[in-house]
Order: sequence, then C-alpha cells, then structure tokens
Amino acid sequence: MDASTREVEKLLALDAERLLQEHRARLTERAGSTAPALVVVGAGQLGQRTLRRLTAAGRPAVAVSDNNQSLWGKQVEGVPVLPPDRAVERFGDRAVFVVSVYNTAALWRQFVALGCTRVVSYGLLYAGMFDTFLPYYCLDHPDRIARAAEDIRRALSLFEDEASRREFVAQVRARLLLDFEEAPMPVPDERRREEYFPSDLYTAREDEILVDCGAFDGDTVQRFLKQRGNRFKAIHAFEPDPETYQRLTANIGALGSKWAGKIHTYAIAAAATRGTLTFDASGMVTTAASSDGSTRVECDALDAILARTDDPPTLIKMDLEGGEPDALMGARRLISQHAPVLVVTLYHRQDHLWRLPLLMRDLCPDFRFFLRAHAEACWDVSCYAVPQNRLGSS
Repeated sequence: MDASTREVEKLLALDAERLLQEHRARLTERAGSTAPALVVVGAGQLGQRTLRRLTAAGRPAVAVSDNNQSLWGKQVEGVPVLPPDRAVERFGDRAVFVVSVYNTAALWRQFVALGCTRVVSYGLLYAGMFDTFLPYYCLDHPDRIARAAEDIRRALSLFEDEASRREFVAQVRARLLLDFEEAPMPVPDERRREEYFPSDLYTAREDEILVDCGAFDGDTVQRFLKQRGNRFKAIHAFEPDPETYQRLTANIGALGSKWAGKIHTYAIAAAATRGTLTFDASGMVTTAASSDGSTRVECDALDAILARTDDPPTLIKMDLEGGEPDALMGARRLISQHAPVLVVTLYHRQDHLWRLPLLMRDLCPDFRFFLRAHAEACWDVSCYAVPQNRLGSS
C-alpha cells in the first residue's frame, strides 16, 4: 500500500459527525466563544453569498472590505464597503475577518499584516455553520464521503503519476476536513495559466479541433489562441447563457478576420439529449442549469451537434457548473470512436472528484488519467484523460 492509499484510508476512517463537531469547535476557538462582529473580506460572488447567508442566519456582517476602490463608500448586500486599512482601523481588534474569495492566500496575508487579530477563511465559517452555508459546490456533508469509500478507492487507482495521486488525496482531505483556511499557500501563476492546456500532460496537434463546452465569454478560446497561435484546425465554442453568449461572439469577432471560419459559436448547452434546460442566466462565470432559473435554453448532445461537422474533435474541454456528467454521456460516440483528449472539471459537486473519472474510464478505458489543480483549496480542479498516442512528458 503506497503513501497516497494509506492517507486516503485514514481519511475514510474518520467519523463524519465528530468532524462536524470539531469544525464548530475550531470556529469557536478561532472566533471566540461569544458571537463577535464579522467583517467579510471580498465583495465578489463568494463574498456576496456569505453576506446573504449570514443575514439570513441572523448574524449580519458589520462591514465588507475589498481592494476595489470603486466599491469604497458603497454597499454590497446592504453592508457598507470599507478600504482594508479603514476596516482594520475600525474593527481589527474586535471583529473576525472572514476571507471570502476562492483564492484566500493573498488577502489572508494582507489583513494579518494590517494587524487583524482574528482572520479566518470562508471554509472554516462554512464548516462551523454547516446548516447555514452548505452544500456549496464541492463542499458538502462529510458523511457522503464515507458512503462513497469504494468509489473513492477505485478513482484513486486510475491515476498513475504521483502528482495526480497526491492531488487526489489533497482534494478528498479538503472536502472532508474543510481545513484549507490553515496557512493558505498561493498557486503559482504558471499553474493558473496552464489550466486546460498543460504542456506536459498531452501533446499539441497541428490540426487540433477544440470543443469548448462552457466557453463563457471566450476566455478559454483566447488562452488557447495565445498558446497555439494559428496551429489548429477549428474551435467549437458552446455557451448557453444569452448574455454571456453575446459577449462571447463580440470577443471572438474582435479577434479579427484572421480567425473567421475557424471559430464556431453555439448558443446551446452540451447535455445528454436534445431538449431545453431551465437556466440561471446571470451572465456570471458561475451561470448554470437550475430548477430555480428563469430562462429556458436549448440543449443537445455533442454526438448529435458535431455529427453535422466535417471533422471530429481532438480535444474536448468541459467546465459546466455541474452539467459535466450529462455532457459526457451526450458525447459517448465521439469519445469511443475518435478518442479525443478530455479535460473535465471536478469541483462543481462533492462527488465529481471520484464520480467523473470513473465515468470517463468507462467511456475510454484505454486512456491515461491525470489530476491537476489550478487554484487554491478545492477549486479549478480538472481531470485530464489522454489517449496513449497523445501522452506528454509527465
């Protein structure tokens, strides 16, 4: 039994209810036994969610602090926004500062350096007030991990390189212990930039045909073009959110006529079958299918959509805010017949870490599997499934 397997077994042996008690105790230890004032650091999507849930729980924050000068003096979710130095001056010795951004390291260190005596991450707050904040993306009740023990073991066995196995263990740990507020370490810029297109995991093709599922505003397409230049055959970019799709087409158009005819956009959601989805069309990066959504969008299987194109994909990327399982099932024929490299995000649901690699293994049993994280804690984690003839230098 290797080190990664031993560590996973230790994690799977932990008692879920006791862990929840320990989370609450850690929050009390860090924040104090009384109910202190709370300052939310970060006014973005995660900060806004934290503010809303605190208010709903009867513990509204006294302030928001953010480095964005355009927000100073305004309100977010009804709470005043202060510059960092002003927030620390007013509340540094009597409030808990909750860092509520996905990559916490830089802000954590900034507020400690400014003199905050109590800084915690949203991870500790969410774990300590479980009923208020969770589930949230890959953060959920720890007992679900224990129930999935066999699938977790099977998924770990798919990853042959040591870096992937270590990362898998770290991801199980983050989902189970929610302990990533301790001494957060920043992710190198190089690792962020290589997301979806790492040079060491799979080789590039001069005739690459990229299918970008969850294209957002074209940021992935632009990253691909910056890396590959004109060394590709075609790009098919899928983005169902109407507002975001307009930005996508505008950004693609701004690239100039050089790319006309090589980049194709679709206002369609990749799914298992043809139909419509109820969508939370917010225009944000986290836009997703939702039963509470107010917009209906068209969806279809990649097998059906790309059957109408001249050439099959050689590289499929999926970042679909939870829709990855259905999209994979809708691409079964393409995957089995043409063996494209698959890049699939694993952080939108707790069980996607093990469920999606196992599904991909069923679809492409001869592929090699790799796991890489391109952000802190448990975010921007992707599985890379690579056919033997595309293996890189890893």
